[in-house]
Amino acid sequence: MKLPFQLSTITWLCPDTKEQQPLNTVVDIHESPIPMEPSIGVGVIDLSSFHFSIKVIHTRIFFNPQLSQKVVPIAHFQAALTDNMLEFYFLNKGTLIIENQQSHEKLRLGCNVLLSRNLSEVDYICSVETSSDFELASISISTQTLNEFLGKELANSLLKKLKISSVHSNSILNLPAHFKNLLFEGLKAQGPDKVHKIYIQSVLLELLYQLINYLTTKLPSVNSSNRHKVMQLHDSLIKIDGRTPSIDVMAKQNNISAKTMTDNFRRIYGQSIRSYFIDVKLTKAHQDLVQNKMSIKEIAYKAGYSHVNNFSNAFKRKYAYTPGSIRK
Repeated sequence: MKLPFQLSTITWLCPDTKEQQPLNTVVDIHESPIPMEPSIGVGVIDLSSFHFSIKVIHTRIFFNPQLSQKVVPIAHFQAALTDNMLEFYFLNKGTLIIENQQSHEKLRLGCNVLLSRNLSEVDYICSVETSSDFELASISISTQTLNEFLGKELANSLLKKLKISSVHSNSILNLPAHFKNLLFEGLKAQGPDKVHKIYIQSVLLELLYQLINYLTTKLPSVNSSNRHKVMQLHDSLIKIDGRTPSIDVMAKQNNISAKTMTDNFRRIYGQSIRSYFIDVKLTKAHQDLVQNKMSIKEIAYKAGYSHVNNFSNAFKRKYAYTPGSIRK
């Protein structure tokens, strides 16, 4: 299946002389430099295309610390589409401004939100604020592919929840930080191209699953005091290697009842505490297998498993391949 493009180009806008770059929707782009004056900073772009017609663009810009705060136009994206396309933007650092060149509508995007768009044409300029470094991941998929991937009923339900059922619609949704963390940790993982690409696909599937679960689980809101306690718990557990403490121990440490803590954690993060941190620890384990020289036994212990076999089985359930296959 092909991506829904007949022609796709980026026109870089930072230099005085505009430079066009065609986006090949089949060949991946790794660490391609963004044309930019050194006085502004340096930037790189990665593009990954997948057989199920999904394209991921990962952009990073590091601004000159001496640069005065301003808004800098970075790129003009244009594409002729053969099918309506959905775009999802996750921002890890900085501020993004998107201006539609047909309607002149402007969208401003910060961190910890998801920008969703339903497009019939692509013609917009992306600008960024220079007050901080910038990191963006955008995911593109045709509506036809999403229908085939999820089934039409579930796909339509997802678009309705995101408020982008109609063409030319946009929506900005506040999301817990773990959504963007899952995506950007996956993008930053290193390894052989084929293994890395399989890993990114698994991250995208996990992200899609968690997003659907988060949007379709209708649970009561969490009061601000309990929300603060649960988010503190989350932030402390993220940093812990080894086994996750018991529910009773965590509740006592955070001065909250076990039931309130577990219920509110699910409301905020969309999963039980146990399931959520199994996923987090296995994601970190995958990164360690690719990036570090630690033994599989050491990585298993760091992920909270006393026995390598139990770790291998859990890892295979999540990724469909064993930890040992990464090291071959």
